[in-house]
Amino acid sequence: MKKILLTFIVLISLVNTLSAQKLYSFLDVGEPVNKYPAVTWLKGSGITQFEKDKIYVVELWATWCKPCIKSMPHMSELATKFKDKITFIAQDVWEEDTTKVRQFISNNASFFTNSMVAFDGVQNKGDFDRNWLKPSGTFGIPRTFLIRNNTIAWITFPFELTEEHLQLLLEGKLTKENATAIVQKNKQ
Repeated sequence: MKKILLTFIVLISLVNTLSAQKLYSFLDVGEPVNKYPAVTWLKGSGITQFEKDKIYVVELWATWCKPCIKSMPHMSELATKFKDKITFIAQDVWEEDTTKVRQFISNNASFFTNSMVAFDGVQNKGDFDRNWLKPSGTFGIPRTFLIRNNTIAWITFPFELTEEHLQLLLEGKLTKENATAIVQKNKQ
């Protein structure tokens, strides 16, 4: 009887461990990423996986985030310039009201012309929040992730991202060090 009880406890522990596993346990520069968390796509066909030979820019934002909104013209300009080479994803986070987000997108359509747009939902409940934001240590927005060949190439803020960064990313030459050097050079 004790063996059966012990086996049952071990089995329950294993099931709990497996169900609690995250899509990614840690996300930082150099970490591999394959799957995109489950989100609601509000614009564009969306993705479920990062394709190996593609480049992605994932921009985190919310309708209530003033710095996010301020960075949107800049990100839109980059998305237009690199639209045939880089997939831009505008990932809304930490909001409950899909209608409000849809209205914001409609009212500001020019910001999203060359980007897919995704909605995650409430903080701590959305798949993107649990499986992307928390593992990457993201506790504030705006935030920008650059992905090349299923690997996070750089994590930054939208106003730091330049055409020079994206060109280096396309050429496979972007490193955390040269990305930071470009930011420092532009601050002078």
